Amino acid sequence: MLEPDQLRYHGSEDGETIRVPKMTQRIYYTDPYVKTFSARVVGAVELDGRTGVVLDQTCFYPESGGQRPDTGEIDGLAVIDVVDQGEEIVHVVEAGAQDLPEPGTRVDGRIDWSRRFDHMQQHTGQHILSQAFVQAVGASTESFHMSEESSTIDLDIEAPSREEIEAAESLANRIVFEDRPIRVDFVSAEAQSELALRKPSERTGTLRLISIERFDRSACGGTHCARTGEVGLIKVRRWERVRQKARIDFVCGYRALRDYQNKTDVLDRLGQQLSVSEREFPAALERQQATVRELRRRLGRLQDGMLELEAAKAVRTTTRIRDREIVRGVWDDLDMKQLNRLASLILAGASNRVVLLASRGEQQGLVLLARSGDIDELDMGELMKSVASTADGRGGGSRDRAQAGGCRIDKLESALERAFELVTANGGLETGGTSC
Repeated sequence: MLEPDQLRYHGSEDGETIRVPKMTQRIYYTDPYVKTFSARVVGAVELDGRTGVVLDQTCFYPESGGQRPDTGEIDGLAVIDVVDQGEEIVHVVEAGAQDLPEPGTRVDGRIDWSRRFDHMQQHTGQHILSQAFVQAVGASTESFHMSEESSTIDLDIEAPSREEIEAAESLANRIVFEDRPIRVDFVSAEAQSELALRKPSERTGTLRLISIERFDRSACGGTHCARTGEVGLIKVRRWERVRQKARIDFVCGYRALRDYQNKTDVLDRLGQQLSVSEREFPAALERQQATVRELRRRLGRLQDGMLELEAAKAVRTTTRIRDREIVRGVWDDLDMKQLNRLASLILAGASNRVVLLASRGEQQGLVLLARSGDIDELDMGELMKSVASTADGRGGGSRDRAQAGGCRIDKLESALERAFELVTANGGLETGGTSC
């Protein structure tokens, strides 16, 4: 509830305070189909740097119970959020305090009906689906959340099977197609033990009950359809495990229609590309996957053959310093796996060889340093710390091999030159503590 110093109440010209209602009358509680209304401005309030208006009555629903808030307008001011502050409802508007209607003024409000009806479909669908999971699977809903694209419920089970989900979904849609009436009742909290609610309410005082004829009864303050048929369709899209609970993602009504239209469009385009019907998709995809696997195997053999040729070519350019061999070079478009394979091929059969390699990608470069196992005095991981910084990259590794990524392409040559200097310092192969 708003504190007195947070709410600027209106007053008379002689300074007397005009009596205002102790709470905002919530029109949507008894009739969620009301789209427009007239109300008196009680006052204004600042919430987290935003400007809000409090009215004596409203049909704007505030965000609550997993349901998103209504939007719309009040006397031309856009309502972008609606916040429940206990007994008062704050309508957050796109305006400064100077643009607000004067306290005591009568204003006209209008909600975005398409948004409201969408929320009614989703919330009613949630009640139906939650009860369907209770009856079909024995799973209770622990939480509900509505987003812009879909809704979710968290069930108190970890891994529902496909058959269990389909059973609950089928039962839910049977209730929708039977177009059962939905009733709103107000009862005392003490009476709920006699009413067989799907989930007992912890609220005190008066409870608002949503009853779906011969199917479900729940305490809820949200907006719902008058009949189950208005929900249109309930479709479970997917599920995932979240903190040992099964999170069910679903859509209802017009959202389900749009989801079906989008999927049909995707299937049509895929069918045209593959020249098959929808029923032939699984077989066609399996054939394509088998083809891709075979092509990857062939490509891998070709790439390995190419790397062998590159390795042989690189070895012919070996620089000999005393009793050591140093091979260095920069290649185009080799990934780190290929760069490591190239290094292994160059080092194969050699006991005194060091490789200093780099690869230029489209945006960034890679550096790889490696040595034969017999050159124990070289620590390639320590060496890489200086080399990577030269190319503005980051990396590390072991004594035998180290790598770096995110290197600037225009600095790869400088990085390899730095590595060569460190390896050949003082005519030997000391890395010491040299740094850039």
